[in-house]
Amino acid sequence: MFIDTHTHLLSDDFEKDREIVIENAKKNGISKFLEVGYDFKYLKVLPDFIRNRKEFFGAVGIHPNNAYELTDDMIKSLESVILNNKKIVAIGEIGLDYYRDLVPKEIQKKVFVMQLDLAVSLKKPVIIHCRESKEDLKNILKNYQNLSGTIHSFSGNLKDAEFFIERGFVLGLSGVLTYKSNIPLRELIKQIDLKNLVIETDCPYLSPVPYRGKRNEPSFSVYVRDEISRQKDINKIEVDEITNKNVLRIFNF
Repeated sequence: MFIDTHTHLLSDDFEKDREIVIENAKKNGISKFLEVGYDFKYLKVLPDFIRNRKEFFGAVGIHPNNAYELTDDMIKSLESVILNNKKIVAIGEIGLDYYRDLVPKEIQKKVFVMQLDLAVSLKKPVIIHCRESKEDLKNILKNYQNLSGTIHSFSGNLKDAEFFIERGFVLGLSGVLTYKSNIPLRELIKQIDLKNLVIETDCPYLSPVPYRGKRNEPSFSVYVRDEISRQKDINKIEVDEITNKNVLRIFNF
């Protein structure tokens, strides 16, 4: 049994079969889910969704591609929701995304910093999205000493991994680990202690092989776990146990 640290099950992609998908995940060994928000629509529905589901916890935040949404008043709303919902354990998905170029970089950085400051003040971990923006993101994080969290769908090099780990982050491994072309990432995780890794799907996105190109589901994260087991040459139960400890250490479920 292991924990999926990054789901978007409230996405419209699961509108017709959400409960079936959740049950399938449980049957395939997913013991807990961290449902991650990315806009203010999510902020309104996530607390009710996780409230009476013992296996679900939540994170709320504004994704860089939605960074236009955040104002000082909205930060107060974000803070209020976090303070009034004990099962919301993190701020995320936040960060920088220069790949899609949907929001000007300066606005993205401002919104990112606002949410990092909130995380520090509330003593909450963060879930960080980083795409084609590594240097700016790292330069911002250098200004913070009391942060922890996950680097969502990590895809950097050893130097990047060491930077994030030294600052209290664990690296989220998603379906991209299984892609045929991603030999560098598979080689990299052989060099990283398992205590610095967690498993995630990012469903409905980033489906692992053999489901690449199809809608992703939490039950598919077993392929990520199995790939970690293969590359590190340790049994699957050990991967489950250690990555679960990592999640509990960071998010305090």
